[in-house]
Amino acid sequence: AITRPAEAVEYISRTIAQLEKGERVCGQVDRARGY
Repeated sequence: AITRPAEAVEYISRTIAQLEKGERVCGQVDRARGY
């Protein structure tokens, strides 16, 4: 699939904001659980 820069920037910005708030993000790996 072709990456759409505007959508990618929005997704990355949203993900960074969630991490900064201490929230879980979509697709985050839980190393303690092994996946």
